[in-house]
Amino acid sequence: MAINIKYLANTAFLIKNAKHSMLIDSFYQIYDLPYSDIPEDVYKEILEKKGDFSDIDIVLVTHYHQDHCTKARLSEYENRNAVLILPQDTSGGSEDDVFEKHIAVPENGGRLMEDESIAITAIPTRHDGDDKIGDTVHFSYFAEFITEGINILFLGDADTDDETMDAVSGAVNGKKIDCLVLNFVKINQEKGRRFIKAIDAKMTLLCHLPLPEDDRYHMAKLAKRNLARLGPEFDTCVMCDESGMSFEID
Repeated sequence: MAINIKYLANTAFLIKNAKHSMLIDSFYQIYDLPYSDIPEDVYKEILEKKGDFSDIDIVLVTHYHQDHCTKARLSEYENRNAVLILPQDTSGGSEDDVFEKHIAVPENGGRLMEDESIAITAIPTRHDGDDKIGDTVHFSYFAEFITEGINILFLGDADTDDETMDAVSGAVNGKKIDCLVLNFVKINQEKGRRFIKAIDAKMTLLCHLPLPEDDRYHMAKLAKRNLARLGPEFDTCVMCDESGMSFEID
């Protein structure tokens, strides 16, 4: 059995297995950043719970930045069947205003939910560049799709330094990672490439690129060129640069 992963935009993904349907970092709004919102027609389907989004039951949030999650966007989504998993809101707002069912991730992370089909572990990680932008409450997530025997690591905007590797290793506890999802800039950094090689996933999805209609700085073209130069040891890496890209992992 396979896991289906659909890329929406930025770091937003839809992930489906036999029982669960999960959105990650899908409720945000870009203003002047060189990235992309989820296309309007796709976001409308999410809000109206239509098509691929008719059965969402898990919503994951890595951190509160406008290109990942905002309370305003979350409040637009009415879904009594979904559990919201997110960092404690440092602005002091109540998650009860947004979802009926939510899990506020504790500071030290840990196993958040588990059933016969899925287990989700939050990993406290440092947001890349926090020395410049200030402290960010940030979590990466290790999702174990038990029915399919597939494990996915969503790194979010985490740094790929030794501290992150230690945190991931402790949470994963020797289990394989079949799919790694992380910011595309990591492929341009030596520490990012070391991290990718150490994880050794079947597939690595590089995201946080603008969609073609928003790519005024030709970031995707440059990123793909840089990836191609790295040679065959990074052949399992895929640039996510078009909404609707779909991947199966088995």
